[in-house]
This record gives sequence, C-alpha cells and structure tokens, in this order.
Amino acid sequence: MGVPFWGRGYTTEAGAAVLGYGFSSLSLHRIFARHVVRNPASGRVMQKLGMTQEGCQRQHIRKGERFEDIVNYGMLHQEWEAATSRRAGVAPSASA
Repeated sequence: MGVPFWGRGYTTEAGAAVLGYGFSSLSLHRIFARHVVRNPASGRVMQKLGMTQEGCQRQHIRKGERFEDIVNYGMLHQEWEAATSRRAGVAPSASA
C-alpha cells in the first residue's frame, strides 16, 4: 500500500474481503498470514481482522544481508463466523 494511503483502513477492508471470500465462497477451514517483525503495522491489521497470533519464526527469511523474524497469524472458519455474527448483532449458531 502506498504511503499516501496509510491509515485509511484500506488494507483492513481488503483483508476482511479476503477472509470473507475464503471462508464464504471457498469454504476454507483456516486462513493464515504473516509479517516481518519490523513491520508492526501489518500485525495490527491482522489483529483488527480478529486473527490470532500463533507464533514467531526467528530469522526465518533473508532479505538482502539481513535475516528477518516472521510473526504468524491464523483464523479458523468458526472464529470468523462468530466475529461476523457479533459485528452483525446476531447470536452465534450452536455449530460455531
């Protein structure tokens, strides 16, 4: 996302659309994402989306001459359903 568009919620909105498509249209069970530690803004987006931090892979990738730590996030279908229901003001189903 270009710097002039930071802080406007576009990335969070796009992430929510990806989660909705993955869980609703593709019937995925789990969706995961990750970010490099030195980019905490991406982690905040994942948190806003309701994803759960699942761990950190230390020095997992190399970018140039530097090894980077990666933070992993994930969300299960039933977690997405429950969060979507809460936002819509609907009680979660018994299957969630």
